[in-house]
Amino acid sequence: MKKIVSLQKIKFNGEDIYKQQLIIKKMETVVIKTRTKSDVPFLLDLAKRIGASAKAIDTEEIEDKYLLSLIEKGLKTESVSRNEIMKVLKK
Repeated sequence: MKKIVSLQKIKFNGEDIYKQQLIIKKMETVVIKTRTKSDVPFLLDLAKRIGASAKAIDTEEIEDKYLLSLIEKGLKTESVSRNEIMKVLKK
């Protein structure tokens, strides 16, 4: 989430009044899976030109983060069956 705070000075009945606003913008994420590695620099440059931030992440890194989230979720539960663990590891 991006927070923007603006402060405006306005006149009201001859007096200066300050108006403050807090605007919260939700950020959206787009994931693009490229066909070739040579497309990655092009897409990163395109994102930069339109004022967006971008980061290249390989498939293995995504899988690792997903597996980590499942492990952390499993640590918060009482028990996880062996079959559930094996399903995740086989993906």
